[in-house]
Amino acid sequence: MDCTGLRLSSEEDVQAKEISRQIDKQLKRDKEASDNKLLLLGTGEAGKSTFVKQMKIRYGIGFTDEEQSIFRVDIINNVVDGIKTLIDGMDKLSLPYEKDCSFNAWVPQILNYTHPPQADSLDLTIVEFIELLWADSGIQACFDQRSALQIPDSAKFFLDNIKRVTAEDFIPTDEDILLSRRQTTGIIEYQFTMEDSNNFSFRLIDVGGQRGERRKWAHVFESVTAIIFLVAVSEFDQVLLEDLQTNRLLESKRLFREIIKNKWFQNTHIILFLNKRDLFEKKIQRVDLADFFPEYDGPQNDVNAAIDYIKTLFQKVNEDKLRKIHSFDTVAIDPENAAKVFLSVKVIIFEQAMKQIPVM
Repeated sequence: MDCTGLRLSSEEDVQAKEISRQIDKQLKRDKEASDNKLLLLGTGEAGKSTFVKQMKIRYGIGFTDEEQSIFRVDIINNVVDGIKTLIDGMDKLSLPYEKDCSFNAWVPQILNYTHPPQADSLDLTIVEFIELLWADSGIQACFDQRSALQIPDSAKFFLDNIKRVTAEDFIPTDEDILLSRRQTTGIIEYQFTMEDSNNFSFRLIDVGGQRGERRKWAHVFESVTAIIFLVAVSEFDQVLLEDLQTNRLLESKRLFREIIKNKWFQNTHIILFLNKRDLFEKKIQRVDLADFFPEYDGPQNDVNAAIDYIKTLFQKVNEDKLRKIHSFDTVAIDPENAAKVFLSVKVIIFEQAMKQIPVM
């Protein structure tokens, strides 16, 4: 037989084995991902989508050019929506503008302005006026009372950086993307592999948190490995966007109770993220938790005591003494905190899985 032919056959065999090995490796990852189904739950504005973005930055492939273009549009919408909310707030809170006369003609134009849905630029004249408005001491006083309004804290970041984020050559940074806001609707599923952690693969499912979106949750309840329930602890003094009456923290507690008692999750790991601790630390210095939760009798302005109270508030929802709720203080916009916490989540899932393996 021809020697050359034998050599080619051997090379093809090695190549085929390598392809087979790669296929088996991918199939194993796919199976692990399907076995590890993590469900992100919580009320609107709890930080679920921000946490997903962190996972994409650290364990995914980052963001495509198309996604960055979408985030650019989101950020401009955040700027426009933020200043509109503050203008409405000036009227609601009966606050005067510092430069009242010069703003009379422009304020109605901003309120009536509708930004084109997919437009990634903003008229320079509008940018300049928004910048003037944001610098007004009356608007700043309004933002200081933002708990009475429906405005995200990230509005300050984008309004402070309005020239940069509306520039023609603007490309969103990871920080911009993490702070951008867009309401999640429906169910979005992501697949990740933690290559720095023994190639642990999992599916992360993000669902809309507003009341109108929760009826869709049942579609993803089956075969869930763990639920990560996010609570925005900094929103203890705010009300829901949906009804403008219900305290956001109490709504979160009510939803958490529903999840704990749901028949689908009796054997599911429950992990509680007390999110937005960074904002909570700042707010607790100027707002007394006891004004909104009279049962709290800890020291005023004490971050740790207040966080412990909220943690206990949610832990008490669990009436099964044999069931452990794992809780973490989190800052979803902080890459290091998010990575450290999620490694702990991975350990919890792995240890529980090992306990379920029968001893031979």
